[in-house]
Amino acid sequence: MGLGSRFCERLVQHLDERRAIIGVRLTFVELTARAAALQIAGDQNAADAALRTLIEKYAAIEAYQIAQLYALRNDASATFEWLDRSWSNRDEGIQLILYDPFILRYKDDPRFAAFCRKVGLPVPGVRQRT
Repeated sequence: MGLGSRFCERLVQHLDERRAIIGVRLTFVELTARAAALQIAGDQNAADAALRTLIEKYAAIEAYQIAQLYALRNDASATFEWLDRSWSNRDEGIQLILYDPFILRYKDDPRFAAFCRKVGLPVPGVRQRT
C-alpha cells in the first residue's frame, strides 16, 4: 500500500473519529474529502456510499465537487454531466476548473473545450484572439 493510500485511510479514520466524538454529521467538505480518500485508498464500496450520500444531500450546492469525484474515478461522462449541473447551479467551484488537477485530466477531451467556451473561460492550449 502506498503512502497516499495510507494517508487517505488515516484521513477517513480521523473524520470518523471526529464524528463519533463530537456527535455531528460530516459537513459537505468533510464528506467530499472522505469520498475522495476512500476512492484513493481503494475502498470502492465505501467510496460509492460516500458519493451517494454527497449527491443525495448536496447535489444542488456541490455539483462541482461531485464532478471532481467522478474525475478522480476516471468517469468522463459523469464528470461532464456534473460540470454541466455545476454551471446550471452557478456553483462557485467552476472558477477552479483551469487549475484543478482532477478536472484537467480531461483537457484534451473535446467536451472540456466546449464547456470552457460555454462558461466563458479560455480553452487551455488555444491562443485567444486579441
